[in-house]
Amino acid sequence: MIKKKHAYKITIQLIADIISFQDNASFLKDKFNTTEIDWDSLVTIASEHLILPTIFFKLKEKALLEYIPVELNHYLTELASINRNRNNSLLSEIKTIATLFKSNAINYVFIKGAALIAGKFYADIGERMVGDLDILVDDKDLHKAFNLLVKEGYDKLIPFNYEQKDYRHLPRQVSNNCLAAVELHSYVLKTKYKDLIDAKQLLSTKTVINEVNIPNLYYFNSINILTAQINDRGTYFLSIPLKHAYDSQVLKLDQEKQLLTQLLHNKHGLTYLSLIDLLFPEAISRKSTLKERLIKMRFKLKMNNPKLAYFVYKIKWITINCIDRLNLFITNKSYRTHIIKNKTFIKS
Repeated sequence: MIKKKHAYKITIQLIADIISFQDNASFLKDKFNTTEIDWDSLVTIASEHLILPTIFFKLKEKALLEYIPVELNHYLTELASINRNRNNSLLSEIKTIATLFKSNAINYVFIKGAALIAGKFYADIGERMVGDLDILVDDKDLHKAFNLLVKEGYDKLIPFNYEQKDYRHLPRQVSNNCLAAVELHSYVLKTKYKDLIDAKQLLSTKTVINEVNIPNLYYFNSINILTAQINDRGTYFLSIPLKHAYDSQVLKLDQEKQLLTQLLHNKHGLTYLSLIDLLFPEAISRKSTLKERLIKMRFKLKMNNPKLAYFVYKIKWITINCIDRLNLFITNKSYRTHIIKNKTFIKS
């Protein structure tokens, strides 16, 4: 019987073992045959991390599908098929946009999930879940690109509730004839940290694969790590994003020696590498520093005390959101008007 206190920790490690690039099929087969697995918990957590298709393909690759519950096998098979079909359609949309931008001399590069499937980094295109199509565009071409997409049918906008100042992307553009919304970025990270990824340098060092512009591996890995740690607040909450951890292995982070050195001198990079090393020790083989060991100790404490961890998470979540909203209220007149008009009894 799995102890409830450690159920989350055990499931996280099991997922890490499944999606690991290590040759551990025998180890996992043994575990499936001799250990009580909380498959419902695995599905819930993997779904939260957007890696259910990844789990299916890794189990298939390791010849382990027959050792999981039959219903789960059927569910994962169907889900993987749906995601494969969706990504094939997304790839067609990506190529259409790439052709449009090339013919109009737009300096751009697809980033995140769109770039991963365009770059054919996976053995099966259905392995990675993709939401929006994120595109970094040179400042001088940003509004031209936006208007081109409007003419192309991406004319349904999902605007912000208030005027954004110096925000990293324009309003999401949606087409009735396409699956994914498009987000055009002028930079990648939150404003305070935007200089950590040099947009001009990223664009000037891009790689072209099948007529689609994507980042080189240095910037690909930088985006993957820093968006998880900064935009999604992975460092603040001391959380490990399993999707990003898997992508780091796909993108061969261990071979990016220059980037690894830089990450060790950045608290966000250091936190990410520490947690990756904890769950995927084979991914980046090296000796941990004292700071990394302390981060791992904090993470283990969190995993071993789920109730306390949840309480701390809620306090942190409330705190950071209150700070963000208060800062917006003070500095952004449009946001103040929005709050006064829609969230209070006071009318402007």
